[in-house]
Amino acid sequence: MAAPHKDRLLVVIPAHNEEPSLPEVLAPLLERGYQVVVVDDASEDSTASVAKKAGAIVLRLPVRLGAWCATQTGLRFGLERDVTTFVCMDGDAQHPARHIPQLLEEQERQQADIVIASDPERGGMLKQYTRRIFGIVSRTAVCDSTSGFRVMNRKVATLFAEEKISLFDYQDIGPLCLVREAGMIVSEYSVAFEQRKHGSSRVFDCFLSLVDYMLQSFVLVVGDVTLSSKNKTER
Repeated sequence: MAAPHKDRLLVVIPAHNEEPSLPEVLAPLLERGYQVVVVDDASEDSTASVAKKAGAIVLRLPVRLGAWCATQTGLRFGLERDVTTFVCMDGDAQHPARHIPQLLEEQERQQADIVIASDPERGGMLKQYTRRIFGIVSRTAVCDSTSGFRVMNRKVATLFAEEKISLFDYQDIGPLCLVREAGMIVSEYSVAFEQRKHGSSRVFDCFLSLVDYMLQSFVLVVGDVTLSSKNKTER
C-alpha cells in the first residue's frame, strides 16, 4: 500500500460555528497541498465564508445534522471523485495537520483500512474509562474511540457513507463495530492533541450529553455483541 498522491487524498472537516478556529486549522493543510472539504453544518456564524476564503471546498447543509452526518456528506463527496484516502478531522484545532503523514505511514505499515489518531489521556477520568471500557467490550480494542481524527481507505469510506449508518448519532462504537464485522483492519496511533481554544465539545458539552452518549454506546455494544454471538452459534 503506497502512500496516496495528494490529488487522491481528501481531508474532510465537519464544522458548526468554527469561524474562530478554522483559519488555524486550514492554513497548514492547504500549505501542505491537501485537498480539503469543509462541511458547514448549518453554522450561525461565518464558518462557510472563512473556509472558502482560505481555499477549501465548502459544502453547506441547510439544516444541522450533527458532526457524524456532516462527515458522511464529505465522504460521499470524495467517493464521487477519484479519492482513495480520506482524512477526517475536527474544525476546532485540536487535530494538528503535522500528524497526517505519521497516520498515513501507520496505515501503510499495518496494512490497515482505518487508523484512529488516539490521545487516550485527553478529557477527565470518567471519559477516559468510558472510552476504554467500550473499546474492550465492543472488541474494537480502540482506546480513544471518540476521536474524530482518522485516516481511512476508500473501502471504509464506502461503508461509512451508507445510508443506514446515518442512523448513528456518533462516529465511534457503531461504525467501528461494522468495520470489525466486515473483517477490515483497525489500527490506532498515539498522538498529542491540542487544547481546544474556542467553543466546547459537541459530544461532551455537559453531563447530560455524556450520559446520553454512554447509554447509546452501551445499547450499541450490547446489541452488537449479542448479534455477533448469535450469528456464530447459528453457523
